Amino acid sequence: MLSNPYAKQDSLDYNPLNRLLYSAAYPLAIGFARLRVTPNQVTGLSCFMSAIAGYAMIQGSPWMFVCAWTLALLLDYCDGTVARMTGSVSQTAFRFDHTSDLIKVSGILICVALGYESTVMWIVASGAAIAFLVYNSLNLELKVARERHSKSTASEGNKVTLSTLAGWWRISRTTLLAVNGHTLLFFLFTAIDVHWALLVCTHFAVICLLGAAQRIALLRQLPRG
Repeated sequence: MLSNPYAKQDSLDYNPLNRLLYSAAYPLAIGFARLRVTPNQVTGLSCFMSAIAGYAMIQGSPWMFVCAWTLALLLDYCDGTVARMTGSVSQTAFRFDHTSDLIKVSGILICVALGYESTVMWIVASGAAIAFLVYNSLNLELKVARERHSKSTASEGNKVTLSTLAGWWRISRTTLLAVNGHTLLFFLFTAIDVHWALLVCTHFAVICLLGAAQRIALLRQLPRG
């Protein structure tokens, strides 16, 4: 599998799933770049495939859902790669990409609830969607606060070498307990049955709330600007 030199390097540390998804999306990104497809167009295509995945979930077509959601996820890893490959990274594209993520994730959670027609599923999926929106709001606020006060929690040049055991713990924590692009890969398991859907949505809600709590703690450490 091709290594993606245009991947967001800070998202690859201790995250093998992110590395795998960036590598899998790289050939697609090369094709889009050669065809002069813009990053925003790739993002739009990802949204379209997410809509198909949502429709498949509602209609009870698990294989259609898996195929559409997998393609939507790969396209989600393509848009940023295409932007960096073609030198077309912009603040506008960044916002569109992240806004589309909010719509896609919230939309697919609603479709999962609609597909299984369960009261408990509705409660869990709705809670997960709300937790995700809260997490993203706090994440953006933290980013703005750090830029305003020029306070970064880590330095790129001072990475610490971890022991083997600590390294495996960091990989497990980053993979299972952090909200990132790879987290959407777990949504594929919602197609198995309602029990798996409940498990995935509960896990997603929990890690969003944990991430939100962590960001609140970090924001409280920053002076008011």
